[in-house]
Amino acid sequence: MTMTMAVTMKTITGGICAVKGIRANGIKQGKNGLAIMVADARELETAGVFTRNKVIAAPLIVTKSYLEKGNLKAIIANSGCANAFTGEKGIIDAKWMAEILSKKLNCKPYDIGVASTGVIGRNLDRAWIGGHLDEVYNQLSDTEESARAAARAIMTTDLSMKEIAIELDNGVRIGGIAKGSGMIEPNMGTMLAFIFTDATLSKVTLDAALRKAVDKSFNMLVVDGD
Repeated sequence: MTMTMAVTMKTITGGICAVKGIRANGIKQGKNGLAIMVADARELETAGVFTRNKVIAAPLIVTKSYLEKGNLKAIIANSGCANAFTGEKGIIDAKWMAEILSKKLNCKPYDIGVASTGVIGRNLDRAWIGGHLDEVYNQLSDTEESARAAARAIMTTDLSMKEIAIELDNGVRIGGIAKGSGMIEPNMGTMLAFIFTDATLSKVTLDAALRKAVDKSFNMLVVDGD
């Protein structure tokens, strides 16, 4: 016998920072952006789904390998450069992004997720990212504006910022930000999305829930007939 339970939810303000224990911030200058998202919970679980494109950018290769080691404590993401089609140099640069944030958080580089979006085939601008790291990190907070700053920082050709936060009738909160206005096929394509929740879930349950949700949402989208 199976049982179903009706769950009600409402949209709330705060973006990803509406979720307890999440701090964020970001900066956007022209086409370049840098966002940092940190989960302060001592115990947490992480899951991820990735593009099914045959070519995978360096940050995703690195992040997938880090997820296999355990759970992520934070995410660092840049816009302006996708760090894709960049060979071994791209892998080194993606690991560098994880390393510079891990030093700030006093954790291991493999505790950090890395994401990049923007121009393909161009090497990462270390000088710009490194030059703005302190500015973004030192102003991390759990405010609505900080959440929006992170959401703006990952935008590329988006016409508007994409964020949402909801609260279930049991008090659980879920918040997310995303970027992408095209090239979603094949399954996630070049889009990025980061989702946080204060629900207490096992890694197996979280992974299953994420995959089911993505299959019924992002993976069903078609933009411009792609």
